[in-house]
Amino acid sequence: MRVRPCRASGAGLLKNLFEIVISKWVTGETAADGIESWHEFCLRVERGIAQVLGDAPPAASAVIFTSAGPIGATGRQVLHLSAEDTLASVLDVP
Repeated sequence: MRVRPCRASGAGLLKNLFEIVISKWVTGETAADGIESWHEFCLRVERGIAQVLGDAPPAASAVIFTSAGPIGATGRQVLHLSAEDTLASVLDVP
């Protein structure tokens, strides 16, 4: 893995590192035993959303508390985005 020089510090450094790591995970450039792939993660999120929707009575409201990852994965499904487009849309949020 080639690491770009970075002059950022603090939050900027963390943001840069996050973008590098998450980009490699989403595009499938890296894998590790015991760590689910981006594709597997998206499927798990889809199954969770389907379970909540299936368990809710018709016309009922449901609330899900989550983080940015499942929100991005759900946005990918709803908007029919590629992994790369999903990543770009998530990383573009200030």
